[in-house]
Amino acid sequence: MKRFTLTLALLLLLSSTFAFSRISVVEATGTICIRPDGTVDPPTAPIQRDGDFYTFTDDIYDSIVVKRDNVVINGDGYAVQGSREYGTRGIDLSFRDNVTIKNVKVTNSYWGIYLFYSSSVIISGNVVTNNSRGILLYWNSFDNTLSNNTITGNEEGVVVEGSWHNTLDRNSIMNNEVGVLLNSASEGVTGDSTLSRNTIANNSVGIDSGGGSSDMIYHNNLVDNIRQIDGSDITDFWDYGYPSGGNYWSDYDGTDMKNGLYQNETGSDGIGDTDYIIDANNRDRYPLMGPFNTFNVGSWNNVSYYVDIVSNATISDFNFDVSQRLISFNVTGNSSTIGFSRVTINNVLLGGPYTVWVDTTPITPSITSDGTNSFLYFTCNHSTKNAKIIGTTAIPEYQSIIILPLFMIATLLAVIVYRRKRLQQA
Repeated sequence: MKRFTLTLALLLLLSSTFAFSRISVVEATGTICIRPDGTVDPPTAPIQRDGDFYTFTDDIYDSIVVKRDNVVINGDGYAVQGSREYGTRGIDLSFRDNVTIKNVKVTNSYWGIYLFYSSSVIISGNVVTNNSRGILLYWNSFDNTLSNNTITGNEEGVVVEGSWHNTLDRNSIMNNEVGVLLNSASEGVTGDSTLSRNTIANNSVGIDSGGGSSDMIYHNNLVDNIRQIDGSDITDFWDYGYPSGGNYWSDYDGTDMKNGLYQNETGSDGIGDTDYIIDANNRDRYPLMGPFNTFNVGSWNNVSYYVDIVSNATISDFNFDVSQRLISFNVTGNSSTIGFSRVTINNVLLGGPYTVWVDTTPITPSITSDGTNSFLYFTCNHSTKNAKIIGTTAIPEYQSIIILPLFMIATLLAVIVYRRKRLQQA
């Protein structure tokens, strides 16, 4: 019996040892610091440096403190994963200026990405998930940009507190307790931040703007949040005027039979005829009748251009062909239904007059303009249709029109200088 017991114990020990050897144990790397002189501490950290460009080469199981300005940190798809303990910071950008954070997954920290007295920081193309507070812009952080991030599964997705002039653009903010918390007006600090082209969906609270002040909130999709807006006791601005419009609200129950600045002219325009009421101080005067879609069509002279489409259909296969002066896309909806598209085109990108086709049928859209953009509204029967918008001028042609006179002026000046030199030599 003793021999059996000893043998069994030995087998259990060997078995547990073998099982333990197969367990992948992740140890914290310790806090990594990018020091003021640009060095990475510790030097064994999985970060490759090339001048002021830093690229991850593996996941980081702790936090990063950045103490150098004017740097770009590219996560290259790797993660910064913390312990979720109170006060921990995944990426600490306190007191930083002109830092870019991109392509990082930031997870399981108390503060995922932490800005304090920070300015001109760009946070773009990151996944921020399962943190207490995903991204915090805190106390005198200003002129920062959050764009194209996926912010999901946090207690609070984005917190803007005691800060101003920040921009949230084209982010997906979903499945958080609070999507965006605006608490900018701390001790007299005015908000003046801009939220546009974001999808804020399936959060317990979409936007909590109880402490915000004078923030611009327009061209967002607010979809199926348990409470779309909470705590709006200070006046914000919820639209960009007419004809640009406001936000898409999934619970808006208004109709679209009218158009115009006062929504009293006959004909639809993709904007609701009545306001979306938030509270006594806040309303969206021009709620959109379909979700807001935005497409980056390219950059010229370091300026990025977009085409925006508001539609109650699904938009796919978007394309801008500059050589053909053509915008095309597919619209898909339930058969035997009528859908609408409201397309916003920068007049420099593609100038009119415009010709519009749905499949092989020419149609006449209604067109309004604010001087910078043209807004084309048209309807079509579903199921799937191809829409084409053909312009008269396109952006390289526009630039050549500008460049040619400048070239002629430069040539004339050169001739004048040359002649003066010849006269002086004579």
